[in-house]
Amino acid sequence: MIQYTLAATPGVYYAFQNSDTVGKVIVLGLLAGSVLTWSLMIDKYLHLRRARSQSERFLAHFNMVGKNITSSGLIREGMNNSGPLAVIYNSGVDKLVEFYEAGGSGAAPCKLSDAQSHAIEAVLERKVSGQIQDLETNVSMLATLVSLSPFCGLFGTVWGVMMAFSGIAIAGKPDFTALAPGVAGALLTTVAGLIVAIPSLVGYNFITGEIRKQTTDMDNFTDEFMVRVQLDSWPLKSRRIDAMSLKKRRRHEMKALDQIDMTPLLDLTFLLLIVFMISMPLMEYGTKIDPPEMNSNELPLDNVKSVSITSSGTIMLGSEAVTREQLVEKLKALKASEPKTQLLLRADGSRKYDDVISLMALIRSSGFADVTLVTRAEAK
Repeated sequence: MIQYTLAATPGVYYAFQNSDTVGKVIVLGLLAGSVLTWSLMIDKYLHLRRARSQSERFLAHFNMVGKNITSSGLIREGMNNSGPLAVIYNSGVDKLVEFYEAGGSGAAPCKLSDAQSHAIEAVLERKVSGQIQDLETNVSMLATLVSLSPFCGLFGTVWGVMMAFSGIAIAGKPDFTALAPGVAGALLTTVAGLIVAIPSLVGYNFITGEIRKQTTDMDNFTDEFMVRVQLDSWPLKSRRIDAMSLKKRRRHEMKALDQIDMTPLLDLTFLLLIVFMISMPLMEYGTKIDPPEMNSNELPLDNVKSVSITSSGTIMLGSEAVTREQLVEKLKALKASEPKTQLLLRADGSRKYDDVISLMALIRSSGFADVTLVTRAEAK
């Protein structure tokens, strides 16, 4: 008996079921990477949002006091504020008050030497660098996930396709229905890799953009702080600011990633092209099989119906040409009225093996479990 089975349940779960151990490990690893990506992005977004809110509140108080940057109200606000600008201000004003007290003026402004001004500026610079490092915490991990996940997906796909073709080689026959599940499982790893990479790319660009903005705000605040210190401490007659004395700070800017590395995806495209170049001829032309000849006596004609397929592809029920739908209906009716009827299946020698198997499956779906293949009898 020839059995014809074509069962496939499309979907992600079907692809995962047909993956081997390596493919499943990669998919589960990328799933964990996706959870990590979203956790990092949400945590970093809340951190940056909180830092900006605190900095904006402190900057409003800083602008309200004018040039009196050592006022008690501003110092109190800086101590109660955890934003980056408040942290920078606290370090700078502590150093400034220390120099005022050393000059014997208490907290009142006094003239500062160039060395003291540079010392205050160095304190501000160190604090700005520290705040930038704090803002950039875990951002490099996002960049790593953006770059690594497509390569993990590519590795899983190449591995899965290799295993699928190895299975065909071991079986010794080119069967596309056996190849398709393995390829589906292999491609699932690429999908999982992109699911991790795309949100990571968007989140990384958003976060780095926000960090650049806050870095610029910190640089501008440091310049403004030093300007006010110099205006307060210098005598009126020499109250001019040399633009060259304010060192231009050049921060390390985090570059946005405007695209995912396409190299592994292009490699995957060529790989799939090779797969379909190999598999399409199997689907289009089928497999040529010549049924064996055998010695047999003439079949009894009682309760026998003949189903045949001509060289042109026409399906015949006895001497009547029918469509596939009509054949199913007529055979069901025949099975109901004459359940002991025996079916003979004939096919022109020019028809493909796939056509014969497809017609046999159609007959079996009509309720006839046993089908007799008619071969050419030996001439006497």
